[in-house]
Amino acid sequence: MDEDLDYEDYISDKDETEAQETRAKHINGATLIKKRGRSCPLCKGKFTHPRRHTLRAHLPWYLYPSTACWSCKLQFGQARFVQIHMIEVHSSDDVGCRYTDEQYEQKWVELVNGYLKQISNAFGFKEVSQACDYVNQNIRFRESCHQSTFLDEDISPILSFNRINHLEPDTAYMKPYPAVSLSSLLHWKVLSLLTLDSGYLDTSTEQRLQLYIPPVKINFVDSHFHLEKLRRRVGSSDFPQFNTDKDQIKNFLQFGISNYCFLRNGQAVLNAKN
Repeated sequence: MDEDLDYEDYISDKDETEAQETRAKHINGATLIKKRGRSCPLCKGKFTHPRRHTLRAHLPWYLYPSTACWSCKLQFGQARFVQIHMIEVHSSDDVGCRYTDEQYEQKWVELVNGYLKQISNAFGFKEVSQACDYVNQNIRFRESCHQSTFLDEDISPILSFNRINHLEPDTAYMKPYPAVSLSSLLHWKVLSLLTLDSGYLDTSTEQRLQLYIPPVKINFVDSHFHLEKLRRRVGSSDFPQFNTDKDQIKNFLQFGISNYCFLRNGQAVLNAKN
């Protein structure tokens, strides 16, 4: 429906002098009906649809993949605008233009990882996950994002983001605030405030990054640390071999070390078992 458009006709009953002043201060795409406008977190313009404006004007084109043209590298912020673009520019042939998991899933996740890393670098963070701590400790995020939710169309890409980065999948169904996972940072409002605070306003540089590095396949030695129990307690995604049954662990465990202490005679025995 047209009622949620950012771009509206000028109000014709304004005095010409007032109109000139208004035009001089006007931000492209902002609504001139103040009662209908909501502030953009970045440019402070008033928009009837600040989400769409922010995605189109202030964030990387690929951030919300389903409303982007992957051939032209343009973000439209709404599905119907993408459809219009496909008809007018690509003659309804959207092969390679519309986002699909099969074609762009891995690329999209790596692009988003790279953007989060660039923002983290601008803050001076050593780890991308520190951005979550920043969000949770800053009162502005609570005031602006505590009622925010992800749309239904956002869930599938976030599930892909979590799966490829080996994060908990359930966070895709949670509210973005408080930030319980890196996927919380993908909400447009959270990310726009991070962009503002970090000062990183470059939306054109594309950097691909793998946050999860698969463990090197080696033969393991259990030096009596109970690695499988430790892995469960800390929630680590490393050593996926320990997901298997105990009977199968012997297939990749080269040997183990067991320590025995005989308290009666004060002797300690170290055995290496092949």
